[in-house]
This record gives sequence, C-alpha cells and structure tokens, in this order.
Amino acid sequence: MKRSKNKKTLVSDETLVSDETLISDEKMVSDEKTVKSTAKNVLSELQVDQTGVDDSKSKYCGKCSYGWIIEKGRARRCFCNDKRTMQESIDSLLKRHRAGISTKLSRVNALSFLIRPGHEYIKPALDKYIKDLGQDKKRYGFFIFGKPGVGKSYAAAYIVNTVRNMRIMTAAMVNFSRTLSALRATFKDEFEHRQLLNVLFDTPLLAIDDIGMEQRVTENPELSWAVSKFYEIIDYRRDEELPTIITSNRTPEQLKDRLGEPIMARIDAMTMRLDIYKSE
Repeated sequence: MKRSKNKKTLVSDETLVSDETLISDEKMVSDEKTVKSTAKNVLSELQVDQTGVDDSKSKYCGKCSYGWIIEKGRARRCFCNDKRTMQESIDSLLKRHRAGISTKLSRVNALSFLIRPGHEYIKPALDKYIKDLGQDKKRYGFFIFGKPGVGKSYAAAYIVNTVRNMRIMTAAMVNFSRTLSALRATFKDEFEHRQLLNVLFDTPLLAIDDIGMEQRVTENPELSWAVSKFYEIIDYRRDEELPTIITSNRTPEQLKDRLGEPIMARIDAMTMRLDIYKSE
C-alpha cells in the first residue's frame, strides 16, 4: 500500500479508493476481515490528514465501517462521506460570514440540554422528532417560542447537533439577523451571495434562530426586503417539504402582526408549535 502524490479519486466499476490511497493488484486481499481492518487503519490516519480532526472516533451512519462499505472483499466509500463533505462546506461558509451556530450552541448535547430547568419535559418530543427524521417519517419542523432565556436556542441546537452527529442528514443553524447582514454584505459578491442563499433554501434541515422584529414592516420600509427574502425561503422550504426549525421571543400573534399573515400561515403549515413558557 502506498500513498499517491495527488488527491484525485480513482473510481472503478465496483471500487472506490480513498483520495490518498492506492491499493495495488498484488496487495489486494480477498479476505473480508483483512480488508475491513486495513480500511479502518488507513482511514483512521487519513481523517486527520484531510480535515485536521481525528474523525475516526466519531459515529458514522451505522451502515459502514469508518465511512466505507465492504462488499465481497472490496471497499467503497459510503454516502455518509458525501454528507460530511457537504456539512463541512456549509459550516465553513457560515463561519466565514459569522452567520452560523455559535461555539456555545455547537456544544449542546443530551447531557448539557437537560441541565436547563424545564427541558426534561420537552426532550422526549425532540427525541421522537429526531428518531422520525432518521426514519424519514417527519417532513415538518418546530416553531419554538417563549420568553428570553428559557432555552429556545438550546432546544433547536440540540436537534441540529444530534442530527449532525448521528449523520442523519446535513443540518445548519443560522442566526436570523446576522444572516440578513451577511446577505446584504455579499450583494456585490455574486458567488458568496448565491452560496449563502443555497444554504438557506436547500439545506436538508435548517434552524433559523431568534426571528423577531422590533418594528412592523409598515413602520420601517427598510424591513420589507428582509421580510420578502424570509418569505421566499420559508415558501420554498414548505413546498419542498424540507424540515425547518424556527425560534423566536415573539408569540405567533406578535410575529403575525410584524411579519404579516402570509408568512405566519406558511410557518404554521410546516411546523409544530412548541411553547417553552409551559415547560418552565
């Protein structure tokens, strides 16, 4: 086994070989256990080389061995590798524009989530939702609302982080106001602007955090652009049945007053309401 000097992927009819690894015909083994062991050891090294993170300790999709599927003594890359590549691209883009999930929220897991009072009452519903997403049963999201500080963002982050870590689907969590600022800032950079819009429109699971308007659109015409863009995103994701999670300090009635009835009608059509006032 020797490493290639370039990173081009070699593909045969039945075999996908890692970006940096070539297996010669003479050293190809037919014994399935040997292939699994070899793939595991090589990939454990290459994950650090390619990403800087020792991903060999993380969970894969459950269908593969360290990102590889072994069939008839041959190894081919699992689809979860493509998911990981897409996830890394989204994370990098959002970090570059300071629009994505914060470091604090990126650490939310089952243990830290339960530390917050009241979350033990809503966690079963979130876990059921995550399980259904994994089985492709649920194509809706959540509209999570409540007073500041009750843990709405934590609830959304718990879903997103769990879905990502379990490799169920690609997921992203964005801050509403910072994302709008990023879209405005990239108007003159067509490529970056389009990339941001692609994340908002097409990411399989999207959480939009902290939606709220201090003023009505009728009171501030400059808000009309933001509301119009948000409407486009929500309308598209509803039609494509892409799960969407929305959090807000505002009640549905207050948001309806500020955003307008068309947007709230679409939010209601694609989400279940989760009032964390009732979980304190």
